[in-house]
Amino acid sequence: MRPNVAPALLFFAVLSIFCYLLYSNAREGCLDAWSDKVFLQDYVLTKKHYVETAKERTNLLRDVLLQKRTKTWRFADIYNGLVPEVFCTSLLRVGKVSDGGKWICRPWSMPNDCAVYSLGVNQDTSFERDLQSLTQSRCRLYAYDKNQPKSAKVLEGLDKMNVHFKKGLIGIVNDPENGKLSIQEEMKLYKDKRVEILKIDIEGAELKVLPELINAARICQILVEIHADPHLVLDLMKKLAKGGYRLFSYEINEQYNVLPFENYLENL
Repeated sequence: MRPNVAPALLFFAVLSIFCYLLYSNAREGCLDAWSDKVFLQDYVLTKKHYVETAKERTNLLRDVLLQKRTKTWRFADIYNGLVPEVFCTSLLRVGKVSDGGKWICRPWSMPNDCAVYSLGVNQDTSFERDLQSLTQSRCRLYAYDKNQPKSAKVLEGLDKMNVHFKKGLIGIVNDPENGKLSIQEEMKLYKDKRVEILKIDIEGAELKVLPELINAARICQILVEIHADPHLVLDLMKKLAKGGYRLFSYEINEQYNVLPFENYLENL
């Protein structure tokens, strides 16, 4: 199951960098000395501001949903409207620093013998290798892609890292004889009712696959690359929010025009 991928839109990403000037001598620094008390005070003030701007963000993103009728799509409105909804104290990028890597919250807290599903490996197994290295391969990691890796080196050593690769086109229909796999059926096969991490990069098929998956198992973290027009992106994000998921990180991939999800979206 692979719906047509929306045509690529020319997009120039402008990166704004905001940073604090820190010195080894706290008295000369631009921030007061850090403490649990200061952290709590900042958290309360930050949360208050987020609550105050939530309505404006909701209205901005609702307009994007309505614009699907007029074809005046604006990715910029999504990028400006998105903010993390929960704060992760241990946010780590796993895999490549460039395209292919994913942000994970507290990977070291993953329990023993947990399940990780990685949909869409292509020729890059850096995420799978890095995650298993960080966690001492404590989780069973199932990786899928419609194409067999061209080089045997791509899969070399994965078995030793508790990574199991299977070739198949990911969709909502399970037809192994014709190369089609349903991840719901794969989860049943491995008796996984809880999935620690679900990583998805399946070039547009996530629009139909992901809503089905969040009802099939308890998924703790979803790392998804979304390939679609703005209103379809928001529609999927809204479904995730309705399912109880909250955004802890997102990034702009100007090569493909892709994003993740939110909470105030459930009010759209």
